[in-house]
Amino acid sequence: MDSDTRAWACRQVQKYSRYHDDYVVLADSVRQVLEHVAATLAPHAIVQARAKTISSFAGKILRKRATCPNPVEDLTDLCGGRLIVQTREQVDRICEFLEQNFAVDWEHSEDAGSRLEHAEFGYLSRHYTISFQGHRFPNERVPIEVPARVAEMPNSRAEIQVRTLLQHAWAELSHELMYKSGLEVPRVWQRELARLAAMLEASDESIARLEDGLEAYASSYGAYMDDEQLEAEADLLLFVYEQDPESVGLALQIASVAKARGDWTTVCDILGPHKESGDAQVLLDLGVAVCRSNANRPRSEEYLRGKELIEAAAEADERIRAVAQAELADAWKPIDDQKAADSYRLAFDLCPGDPHVLEQHLSYEIRGGKWASVASAAGPAIQESLRVCRARIEVGVDLPQAHLSTGFFLLLSGSPYEALGEYAKGVHLSTSAFLLEQALSTVERIVGIAEEAPGVEWVRRVLLLGLAVRFPSPQRVEGVNALSTQGVQQLRLPVVILAGSCAAEEHEELEPLSEVVMRGFEGFEGTIIGGGTSNGVSGLVGALGTILKDAKTVGYLPQCMPVGAVADGRYEELRTVSGGGFDPLGPLQAWIDLVASGIDVRAVRVLGIGGGRVSAASYRLALGLGATVATLVDSGREAARIQEDSGWTATRRLLRLPVDTQSIRAFVGVLPRPVDAGLREVIAKAVHAEYLRKRLQEAQPTEPSLVPWAKLSDSLKDSNRLQADDMLAKLNRLGLKAVSVRDEPVVYRLSETQVDELAEAEHGRWVVERLLDGWRYGEVKDVASKVSPYLVGWSCLSEEVRQWDRDSVVAIPKILAAHGLEIRETTETESGTSS
Repeated sequence: MDSDTRAWACRQVQKYSRYHDDYVVLADSVRQVLEHVAATLAPHAIVQARAKTISSFAGKILRKRATCPNPVEDLTDLCGGRLIVQTREQVDRICEFLEQNFAVDWEHSEDAGSRLEHAEFGYLSRHYTISFQGHRFPNERVPIEVPARVAEMPNSRAEIQVRTLLQHAWAELSHELMYKSGLEVPRVWQRELARLAAMLEASDESIARLEDGLEAYASSYGAYMDDEQLEAEADLLLFVYEQDPESVGLALQIASVAKARGDWTTVCDILGPHKESGDAQVLLDLGVAVCRSNANRPRSEEYLRGKELIEAAAEADERIRAVAQAELADAWKPIDDQKAADSYRLAFDLCPGDPHVLEQHLSYEIRGGKWASVASAAGPAIQESLRVCRARIEVGVDLPQAHLSTGFFLLLSGSPYEALGEYAKGVHLSTSAFLLEQALSTVERIVGIAEEAPGVEWVRRVLLLGLAVRFPSPQRVEGVNALSTQGVQQLRLPVVILAGSCAAEEHEELEPLSEVVMRGFEGFEGTIIGGGTSNGVSGLVGALGTILKDAKTVGYLPQCMPVGAVADGRYEELRTVSGGGFDPLGPLQAWIDLVASGIDVRAVRVLGIGGGRVSAASYRLALGLGATVATLVDSGREAARIQEDSGWTATRRLLRLPVDTQSIRAFVGVLPRPVDAGLREVIAKAVHAEYLRKRLQEAQPTEPSLVPWAKLSDSLKDSNRLQADDMLAKLNRLGLKAVSVRDEPVVYRLSETQVDELAEAEHGRWVVERLLDGWRYGEVKDVASKVSPYLVGWSCLSEEVRQWDRDSVVAIPKILAAHGLEIRETTETESGTSS
């Protein structure tokens, strides 16, 4: 939060504080009036009224600042009231009274029920914003004296809700109209009433489950917030907490955000003052934070005090006893491993259905040499925990732990490839190192059953990589370096990994795609990594090595090659991986070598073409580490399946790339060097002006892109800037350059062939730029949802759309000439761009 926002918010809070007592009086007056009128119009109504608390006001004004700069005067809910009645008829009566006896602010009032169709059911509240008018009260019907200070308030409005309560209406109506009346209710209606009662009971249970789930989801901040959003949420909550520092609930909220960020110091600072409250959750979270803040000193007084707090939490509230016992086990780990195992066993006895508790308990049992007995006895529990974890993942609760636990159970169930994918997702979602460190220690505890449970070493390396990449430290990076290929040169950027189908029988299917890919790599300079064999996509890398003079091709082969596999001698370098077959150790070794070379994995790009289970693991591993993955449309198998995997489709780093030479070139190529910042902005504006001039003649002016530069969104401005960066690079591809001249520049005339070539290249650049910005293909354009029908190859575009790209290309010479640059042909000895 910036200083101006904080100062503004403090002024508003102080201002509201001066009037808060008046709003309490207003709320009391509203409540008394509503109770009196409800006594006759809705005798069984529930009446509530309150003034907004100062802390609630503080939170709301920060979220509403953009639309509500003067909250004390403009907010309509500083006082609120509610009537919960039995029937719609009662709703109508109450509403009629409100409209006749209060000044209604219709602009801020609403009938939610009027939005529903006749066959629909929904939340039928009527919402009114009202204020006392004149001397309406007291009167014969409502003998309530409204204090004079209410009329003197700068904003005396109150929000009133009027609605039915389904469960209450059922209970009262069945009692009053059927039983109390003495009527002999026909059996058919008795059965109907019983059926309705059962339905409502089930609804109550569903609502309770939904509420619990939403609360759990709301507390799983890391599942739906990135680091920047977590920081903003923490900043906002801290401001609200400053207005109400006695609130234990607010303190626990702030602690939840801090835990998601791995900020244990903040958890200690916030919860420390509430330790004496005796709240079990405070004791537990504070104890865990103290232990983790002192994890490097597990025998220190501070660490032991944290462990004691966890023990106190377990004794204070049986509802969290199992969770506290599991946390106590974690606290015992660096002190006494046997006590940790015993604590996990106790936690498992208390709550055998908790997946995390089962995971830890099993890891200790397996380490103790009990794998044979565990494998037979724990099967049903493992399957039930898998079901629970998957249900949590589906609704976004307990992430990333649910993914890490799912991976562990899949390992024990004999599904190592699926396990690797879950661990990769856990790495991707982690917002602090602790959970990955815990997962790593859990996996290392079961390395003794690597033969019985294949994939243990794969997962161990995934977690080592995840920690080194996501939460780097000299020790973590050194741990990865120790696994790197020795005696070889470091890899260099740019890096593209080609992954996909390598089976010999798929050669004919891949051949048309291979030709497009080969053309897309023309002129590439950097490192291309492949599988090292001569078949399929791996062979494609070998072929690229023979035609790209400034590219280095590197392959990874198992130490013991399977029968029929042939190493591709066209690779510049073939590196050996331990093992006797093609499995994820190859892709893992490539990533280990990249990290050991000091390469930022976010700069690495993976191009996927079909593929089987090794490719599936490779795609997910890359995404988990933070690389960008593009799979070619219609290349099938795992390249297509990952595009349907709901666990990954939300990430912007997974692209669906058309089979198009220029789109591939733009994806794998190096971004052009930006031109001078001032010239870049001028060219970008000129590009947009030309686009605007052409499109306004034929398009609807409501499109977001058809506005002057000053009103253009930031993302669309950046799109024009990237086009400016690429402008000179495009000329280089045609053997042209832009030079500065003293005299008036001659406007170069591009041939039709040159225009088409540059337009196709511009479209490919635009496709990749849009995909990286989160856009997706769809048949109908939807700017708000970032959907476009134009994210296809050049050959699939209509002539009308192609012309848009041609128009932008034709304008290049004029734009450059307007800024003293003249296009000329380069000589044989020249290369690059001059200006």
